[in-house]
Amino acid sequence: MAYQARQHGPLLDGYWKQMIERRSKELLGLALFALGIALAATLASYSASDPGLFSSTATPVRNWLGPTGAAVASPLMISVGFGS
Repeated sequence: MAYQARQHGPLLDGYWKQMIERRSKELLGLALFALGIALAATLASYSASDPGLFSSTATPVRNWLGPTGAAVASPLMISVGFGS
């Protein structure tokens, strides 16, 4: 005699799947918004005298996001300019 396993329904029904999908899209939107704000702050505080990928100076970094912000802003400002 074969053992018959009971069939179970899905772990999450349609309502919960939709709610999780909506919340994950909202979380992704908030993360992209925060990334945009950080990029804007990086470009707004760009200084040509900051050390970056294409320049090396002994002066302290004046970018608001520190050395990482200076390293991101320098190539953007050199390649794209103020349009970035």
